[in-house]
Amino acid sequence: MADDAAPPPPPPPIPLRVDLEAENEHHDMPASPASMDDVDPTVLSELPADIRNEIVASLRAESVAPVAPSDPMTWECPMCTFLNHADLATCEMCEFCILDAEAEHDEEGAPVFRIDTAAIRNAAESAKSKLLSAFKASHDKNEEFVQSASAALSKVHNTAAKQLKELSAKLSPRNRVTSKERSSLPSPEVCLELDALRSDLKTACVAGDQVYESLLVHLWTALTDITGPFEREGEGWMNIGFQRKNPDTDFRGGGLLALKCLVYVCNMHPEKMNFLFRDQMPETNKRWYPVCVAGINITCMLAGLLKLGDGSFASSVTPYWPLFSEPDAFFELYYLAMIKMDQIWHRSHATYMQFGEVLHSTKTLIRYVLAQGPKNMDEFVSIADQIHVDDFKLTRRQDYFEDEQDLECPDPHRQLEEDGKAEGITALKYKIHQ
Repeated sequence: MADDAAPPPPPPPIPLRVDLEAENEHHDMPASPASMDDVDPTVLSELPADIRNEIVASLRAESVAPVAPSDPMTWECPMCTFLNHADLATCEMCEFCILDAEAEHDEEGAPVFRIDTAAIRNAAESAKSKLLSAFKASHDKNEEFVQSASAALSKVHNTAAKQLKELSAKLSPRNRVTSKERSSLPSPEVCLELDALRSDLKTACVAGDQVYESLLVHLWTALTDITGPFEREGEGWMNIGFQRKNPDTDFRGGGLLALKCLVYVCNMHPEKMNFLFRDQMPETNKRWYPVCVAGINITCMLAGLLKLGDGSFASSVTPYWPLFSEPDAFFELYYLAMIKMDQIWHRSHATYMQFGEVLHSTKTLIRYVLAQGPKNMDEFVSIADQIHVDDFKLTRRQDYFEDEQDLECPDPHRQLEEDGKAEGITALKYKIHQ
């Protein structure tokens, strides 16, 4: 029979892939090799190359269920199966990084790698530990470097500070001492000039006195662009820097000499003084100082420096007495003091309540110029022009102000004894007329 002669059907092909779902349905099928150790190398070598590669790839792929590594200190590279130390995130053999592992098989069957999360955790902890160790080592090294650099900078700073202090001490106005050869007693001619100044200083300003009233008119007239028509009492006196409508009481210190100084500078230097008076007109919400009151106190200050109050100038040895052989030297000195005071005021951005400190700084500057021993006003002006006012503006440097009052505000009539003695001329109490 034809049917009986038909050959038997061929056996089913050997499965090339491991199908775990079908494994339970075909119990009679032989078990597939689980690893490369179960494959006979001789048989594998006889297979075609494409089939052989597919078998090898199948055996090396991870199973669906995660398998804990046999050694917790190692992880198996899914790319080359090399066992790497748990602290490594990159395979030592093929440089595969477990942090770059892809997800499950995609729809096109692309190869994927399932990585044990413990391996990633170990690698991350190791990387963190190494990073912290490196950072600590770097920090310790940097700290050591910073300490070394700080010590070097501190040494340089201390050396520089010492040198600057020595240089400052040499240049300080308080330490500038002129040679004794240049110092001398005032000549008879200078004593005559100083005696005349002392006489005016001790002459009180009394209302009704002919000389006093005449000088008031001269002062008002010199500032007529600011004051307007003459008034014996009026707002005009306050506009030019007196404390009240009647200027009489402001001349209790300085005497007739203070008024003569104001009249002199307003007539001999009208342009500059008019500008100064206009700039210091009392206004609300403006920094200003009372010019005439300031001028009166500058007169007292200069009188103190020259020791006019008690007449002890005749026995004083100083280098600047030749300066006062000129008749107008004191008044020109007064004018320069006014200008420097105004500069210090502006450069210090001083307030109304700091006016006393401005006067004190001005005294320090004038004392410094006099200490250089100018023989005439030209030399005095030349020295003053070379001074940087910023060196004398208001600062925290108390060494400029720690000096004696030197009787800078003599009060022949003892009318100032109730004012703050501790502050001297800086005890100025102004009342602003509203």
